[in-house]
Amino acid sequence: MAIWSKKLDKTSDNKSRVGGYSFQHPKHYYYDISTESNLSEIMELLATDINKYAITLTDKFEDDFLEAVKSLLDDEIFDRYDIRLEYVALHFGNEFVRDKAKKIYDSLNDTWQQQMKDYKEGDRSKQWMLNPSNLRYIMDNNLIDIGNCSET
Repeated sequence: MAIWSKKLDKTSDNKSRVGGYSFQHPKHYYYDISTESNLSEIMELLATDINKYAITLTDKFEDDFLEAVKSLLDDEIFDRYDIRLEYVALHFGNEFVRDKAKKIYDSLNDTWQQQMKDYKEGDRSKQWMLNPSNLRYIMDNNLIDIGNCSET
């Protein structure tokens, strides 16, 4: 399941993607629908997951759009749906997402933090540096102060 917004881009692609959820079998790599009983079991599992992860979020947006956007920053929702900070900032501004940006940066290991410093110095060699991503958004909008970037 993917979530797109025309506020980010007019086409449904990586540039307009707000987040998404991958329906994965809890025990196996794939869904085995080779028998009728397996098919029934998988249909029930998917129906439960669709209600829990797609319909519930859709209902939130229908009930109160702005509160639903705010809720995207909740740790559980943000991580589960791989939410893009830029979308929330479009509605509430960069100050509103600054704490989340700091939390994201603080959770990174030394290698990733160094990549962010390298990005600030002009490096564009990693995929996250070229495509829309939370790390790129954080850096492009100066949401955190990563200190003196010339130190390694």
